[in-house]
Amino acid sequence: CAAGKNDRPDKIIMVLLGLLSLLPLSSAALLTGAGRPGSVVCDGKSSHFAVAARRSEVSMSAAELTFSRRAALTGAAFGVTALPGTMPVFAAQDPKDLSRLSKGLADINYLLDNWTKETTNPGTGAMDPDRVRLFLGLRTTTSPLFQVEKVLVAAQNKVDPDNFEKWIEAVEDWNSHLNKVNELAYTSSFGEYNPGGGKDQIAKYLDLAKAEVVLARDALSNLITLLEL
Repeated sequence: CAAGKNDRPDKIIMVLLGLLSLLPLSSAALLTGAGRPGSVVCDGKSSHFAVAARRSEVSMSAAELTFSRRAALTGAAFGVTALPGTMPVFAAQDPKDLSRLSKGLADINYLLDNWTKETTNPGTGAMDPDRVRLFLGLRTTTSPLFQVEKVLVAAQNKVDPDNFEKWIEAVEDWNSHLNKVNELAYTSSFGEYNPGGGKDQIAKYLDLAKAEVVLARDALSNLITLLEL
C-alpha cells in the first residue's frame, strides 16, 4: 500500500485488524464478506488476512451445545437484582472456595430454625425483615454467600457432564428464589409505611420471604449434591 514518508501502514493495518477481531461475527461478516477471509485494499493491491469465524456451521455438535450452555450459565449466574442496602463490592473472597456453599447452606438452615428470633430487631423488638438478607449474602461482604455467583461459575467445570442440565436448572432456581427473597424482604421492611400498610403487611411479606428462603435453600442443597461436596 502507498504510504507517506512518516506513515506506518503495516502498523495501521494490524491495529485495524485487531479492532476487527473484537467485532461480533455479524459485524465482521459485513466488513469481510460473510465471515470469509477478507482483504485490505490499497491502490488496487490486496493484502489478505484471515478473519476467524466463530461459527461457520448452523448445526451444533454436542460439545458445542454444552459449551454454549456453559456460557449462558455464566451469564445467568450474575442475575441477582441489586437493591438499596446491598453492600458494595470491595471485600475479596476466594471464588474457588467451594466450602462457602456448605457454610452458606448452614447459615440458611440456622435462619429457618430460628426464624422469629433472627427476623426480630434485637434493639426494638420489632419485626425486621431486612435481616433475612444478611443470611443470604445480600447485605454483608463477610457472608459465605456474598457474590456466590462467582463460586458457581468457578464450580461448573466440576459438574459431571451427564448432570449438567440439572446443574443449570438448579442454578436458575437458586437465582430466581434469591431474587424473590431479596425483593420480598426489602419490600416487607416498608410494609408499615405504605398506603394501607401496617404490621400485618410486614408479617405477610415476611411469610412470603420465608417460603422463598426454603426454596432457595433446597436449590443450594441440590447444587452441593451435584458437586458431590
